[in-house]
Amino acid sequence: MMKLKNFLTQHLSKLHLIFLIATFFFFLQHFLYHGWDFSVYVLNAQYMFADGNYFELSRAPLMSVFLGIFSFLGWKTAEYMYILFASTLFFFSSIFLARTLRLNELYFYLFSANAFVLLFGLVEGTELLALALLELFLVFLIKNKWYAGMFLGFVCLTRYPLVVFFPLLFFHKGWKMKIISVFSFVLPFIPWFVYNKIYYGNIFSSIADSYALNILYREYVPHTINFSSLFFVANILLPFIILGIWYFFSKRDFSREYLILGSAILFILYSVYSIKADVARYYIYLTIPFVFFSVYGIQKLSEKKKRFIVVIFILFTVIFTLYSFTQYHQEDYSQLLSGIKSIDSCALQSNVWVPLSYQGRLSEPFPSQQMLNHSLNDGYYIIFYYDAREPMYITNSNLLHQYPILLETEKYIVLGEGCKAIETVDKLYIETLNYRLDKIYNYTISEEPCEILFKGNSLCIFVNDIFTAP
Repeated sequence: MMKLKNFLTQHLSKLHLIFLIATFFFFLQHFLYHGWDFSVYVLNAQYMFADGNYFELSRAPLMSVFLGIFSFLGWKTAEYMYILFASTLFFFSSIFLARTLRLNELYFYLFSANAFVLLFGLVEGTELLALALLELFLVFLIKNKWYAGMFLGFVCLTRYPLVVFFPLLFFHKGWKMKIISVFSFVLPFIPWFVYNKIYYGNIFSSIADSYALNILYREYVPHTINFSSLFFVANILLPFIILGIWYFFSKRDFSREYLILGSAILFILYSVYSIKADVARYYIYLTIPFVFFSVYGIQKLSEKKKRFIVVIFILFTVIFTLYSFTQYHQEDYSQLLSGIKSIDSCALQSNVWVPLSYQGRLSEPFPSQQMLNHSLNDGYYIIFYYDAREPMYITNSNLLHQYPILLETEKYIVLGEGCKAIETVDKLYIETLNYRLDKIYNYTISEEPCEILFKGNSLCIFVNDIFTAP
């Protein structure tokens, strides 16, 4: 026991210990629960790297690329390798940003690995990776490195909406560096543009499909900031954030790095406000300013007070995170999969289409109420899990029981009696939207990416034509 203690003392610093504990939490979370989006990124990776049969082009590709790179170890192992990679990158990015801002590295990383980040950083896959890359972008921008733009490109290839940070590139010193950094921003996109051009005919197909799905045709969703999510990001750090803001503005230090950080905070707030979805994990980028002000504030306190704050913070984080893990519920689809063995060769639609596809039973998204009859006539079997949030009409028992029922339990119902042949599920969102609009309303909308993104701007068409498919 003493040998182990001596080894840990000699080879592990407090920073390394925090990293190991945080990574353990991420592993435990993924073992207990598989997020919907995480499963999609795995399916996308399998489509691109292993002839998979499910693909959502509207997803930014970087996470799936990393999963594909790690897939030589097996797909299950690749998921945990990706988690280790993202956690490691976050460890280094937090330390580099703390050094760049002249803050205590231990406090900065410790506070960064707070309960919110542990719960939401990797549950759906991309948030922690994007946060780490965003921190590295800020580090290299403050240091005036030309490759800052390249790291912002990686940020956007993790989550498209984070392109809102693009104006920060103009904080580079000198016009030459600004221009070079803008060009470096484009570099990571080139392989993805080429892929889009070859397989979909337009370099902007993925970006346009994502924009159509998440913004353009979500006009009914209002812009808003959820203050409960805002306070959740701050969690136990809130009083120290307020203290840090007070100290910071009392000092009136508006050097270049702090102007960059201040501008980044404004863009983070805008990105939170502009996303048309009330999802707590999208607030994770507020971790950067919240942790900055927390560390800035407590550095002014005595060592005794700092130790007390750290102990309280660690206890809260561990207890709250472990308690939250006990609330996870992973749905078991084994009974359903066993019950539908007789229709293994038939196409499915479902309100749990991603978990079913992830577990090897390919499924398509559920139909709208207006399309329900059409899907059944086409030969689809349709599975509705009652616990799923959508669609609303699954609560209408009279409606569902008008159709042929293959199987029904307290948890789910399987409708259908035909047998449409299974096809690869890789249609664009805009294609499926047009199919529905045509069948229900007898009209369609433009599927041209340049029309969706830029109203048919000729520059978009010219840029797309530069990338010629072989």
